[in-house]
Amino acid sequence: MYDWDNEFLSKKQVYLRLREISEDYGRHSVDKQSAALRCRDAIMEMPAADVAPVAHGEWLCAETDDEQFFLCSVCNNKEYWESNYCPECGVKMDVEQKE
Repeated sequence: MYDWDNEFLSKKQVYLRLREISEDYGRHSVDKQSAALRCRDAIMEMPAADVAPVAHGEWLCAETDDEQFFLCSVCNNKEYWESNYCPECGVKMDVEQKE
């Protein structure tokens, strides 16, 4: 059985291929069913995109008597500046920050 849930395609790649097929449809006397089957076959023949799941987190503002720093909400890594990713666990920091 085909594993539909674990394969991803580039939207641009699909768009360009379907546009090419639709241009052929306008130039040649191809019936709608043939065009639809060509679209289906074109999508099935495209290679899967190389994607990985992205974990999301946020920097939590923390401080002691001596210093102020940020903690990763996922791994509690201590950093002194905010960046887009935690250097320890690699999560993407795009959740709104809480004080």
